[in-house]
Amino acid sequence: MKRVLEALVCVLCAVEAPLARDATAAERILISAASGPTDDIRNGGFESNDNLRTFYSRWGENGAGFEFWRNYEFPQNRIGRNTSHTPPEGRYRGMVNSVRSGANTDQRAEPAIDTGHRIRPGDKFTLSFKHAGGLRWTRDSGLKIVATLYFDDDGNHQDGVDTVIDRVETTPISDSGRNEPYAATGDLTLTPTPDSVGKIARLRFQTNLDRDIYAVIDDIRLTVTTNEKAIAEAPISVASGRLPIIVTAPHGGRNGIAGVTPRTGDDVPKFNRKSDMNTAEVAEALADALERKLGRRPYVVIARFHRRYIDANRPAKDAFESSKAKAAYDAYHAAIASAREEVAARWGRGLLLDVHGQAMLPDAVIRGTQNGKTAAALIERFGREVLIGNLSLFGQLAKQGFRVVPPVGSDDLESRNYNGGFTVRTYGSGSGDAVDAIQLELGRQLRETGAIGQTADKLANAVADFAMDYLPLVERKDRGKVHVGVYMDTGAGPSVNDLLRALNGSKDVVVSKLTAAQIRSGRLAGLDLLIQPGGSGGGQGRNLDAPGRKAIRGFVREGGGFIGICAGAYLASAHYSWSLNILDAKVLDTKHWARGTGTVDIALTDAGREMLNADSPRLPIYYGQGPLLAPGDNPDIEDYEEVASYQTEIAKNGAPKGVMPGTTAIARGRFGQGRVICFSPHPEKTEGLEGFIQNAVEYVKRKQTER
Repeated sequence: MKRVLEALVCVLCAVEAPLARDATAAERILISAASGPTDDIRNGGFESNDNLRTFYSRWGENGAGFEFWRNYEFPQNRIGRNTSHTPPEGRYRGMVNSVRSGANTDQRAEPAIDTGHRIRPGDKFTLSFKHAGGLRWTRDSGLKIVATLYFDDDGNHQDGVDTVIDRVETTPISDSGRNEPYAATGDLTLTPTPDSVGKIARLRFQTNLDRDIYAVIDDIRLTVTTNEKAIAEAPISVASGRLPIIVTAPHGGRNGIAGVTPRTGDDVPKFNRKSDMNTAEVAEALADALERKLGRRPYVVIARFHRRYIDANRPAKDAFESSKAKAAYDAYHAAIASAREEVAARWGRGLLLDVHGQAMLPDAVIRGTQNGKTAAALIERFGREVLIGNLSLFGQLAKQGFRVVPPVGSDDLESRNYNGGFTVRTYGSGSGDAVDAIQLELGRQLRETGAIGQTADKLANAVADFAMDYLPLVERKDRGKVHVGVYMDTGAGPSVNDLLRALNGSKDVVVSKLTAAQIRSGRLAGLDLLIQPGGSGGGQGRNLDAPGRKAIRGFVREGGGFIGICAGAYLASAHYSWSLNILDAKVLDTKHWARGTGTVDIALTDAGREMLNADSPRLPIYYGQGPLLAPGDNPDIEDYEEVASYQTEIAKNGAPKGVMPGTTAIARGRFGQGRVICFSPHPEKTEGLEGFIQNAVEYVKRKQTER
């Protein structure tokens, strides 16, 4: 895709032209954060735990609503280990540090944030920030702050696999005195690369040193300036994807091409130069809806030139009449060919959906596959039902309420006028490729301006359901790995960072960070298990809301795994109105849930020792006010098995003594076809027990088979 995009940039020379400060160049603020409490972050401001707590309190609670992950183990070289958490309202401020001598470098904090901006050709990013302060040992160290604009190749922010778009760094910073903040200000320009077009830009801060450094950044402002006029006049739109799905639209464009007159159509069979109303908009909306549904975006190639100048769904000899149109035509088809090649390389096979419009049946979707030839690979793999059956794409469209032609289950031949044109014939599996292609002819009613959103949502629902049944949503490089979703939204607490470190200890684990909205929209599809971390069980449950809780229950019932830690165990129980009811457990002494924190002893059963690979039957573990679990006696849920119980207790804040010992500390159970493990305490926060997380993952993971 990169070489095609580089060629495309040459075609779109107007887009890459220098941006003038006029009506055609729109500037948008992506990140903006005002100054924080700089009195607390000047040199020497962290000389005690009290000062550190003061800093966190003032900055986190009063500084634009951004809460740092707190860690007060300052003397143990773990200061400032903060966050990749996304602050509300686009605000961001963060700490950049490498830990002190003797500490593990994987404890470095490199705060990063999604800008939420999908990169377009010609974007220019401008960044300014201030290096506001640091500890005494930063003096005269040649410290620089490095800002990197990047995108993730695979959507996994934790694995370090990403592509740098551009990187800038400040000049060396030296000690400017105890009473003044170090400062590194000024505009820094970041320029996107061609292969970043269509990707979500992320911003990361680091230091240039790997020793004894602690630094704070502030006053961050990132803007993007886009030549809107050039974008609007571009001949084609191309976006790379993270699904084995390509969405194309050859006939929805409205733009002219400089120096090209309308085609006359001499000697061209079935000549047509009318556009397919709103098909470009439907294709874009379909891509957006698929991203909401599956958490990843398909490849998208859309012709923006009007059909009167080029018919992109024809071979070149019939597609255009002016040599000046050739570059745009070639760029369109080169982008499709590159996307198909990339899908085949990453997933092994995939699906191209070519979006068209028809007026013959205003309320219908007509299938075009050359009567199955362009979907030959799917049919060979799964049988003809994949084309005409209830679970076929058109079967799923019918379930969404669309009128489909031919009808579901019918062996009728496809309409001669709409049975698949040049695009699906060229790029479908009938040509011997592993990517199948289906032409979607949408009736006019489905493409009316007021209907586009609903049409796209229903199309996305059908495509997503079809993809989950018949397409490989896991890339080849990640097959055989365990795909873990981690809830990272309201109700998730600081211990989620410890959880992520425990998970990142394995090369066989791929982590996806999820919001409640993503869970509700179907993002659990393709995952092996979900982990709900420590924090607030009620906060998580209420934020998920009934649809999110239902999605998790369905995921586990159908074979997905679930691990709940502390708050996640409260959530998994059958005790509260916001509970998931996937573990037949009630919670004891809820009046004194805030019974205190600290180290307690647990006793593991033989089954527990085997499952968690524990060396001893009795172990100390960190307790953070997790639930005291007991059997719930719910006849609709399978009884859980206790694999560890509390042997000692914490009874502070008025909690009665004698209640905690003997209650369940770790439980495992089944819900439908899925496995559930709940930890009341925190193995991920207990030195030496972090491996319990990996062992729990191994136990509950979905047993996947590649179709």
